[in-house]
Amino acid sequence: MSASVSSPRRPAEPAAGRAAGRRQLFTAGGVAVIAICLLPPVETLSLRYVVAESIQFMVFAMVGPALIALGAP
Repeated sequence: MSASVSSPRRPAEPAAGRAAGRRQLFTAGGVAVIAICLLPPVETLSLRYVVAESIQFMVFAMVGPALIALGAP
């Protein structure tokens, strides 16, 4: 028979704390990205250039919601 060495288990709280902090960062990042796209310099660029408008739409439709969804509990 072989003797197996069991390692002590770590408490789950530090990992849960890191996950909660990560979720808050994702949510805050999603809200911040959407807010930045609504600021006057970016909005003005999107009214002038089609490429900027497309990037703004991509952020509104894909990046912002994805980050907010990643932040959901």
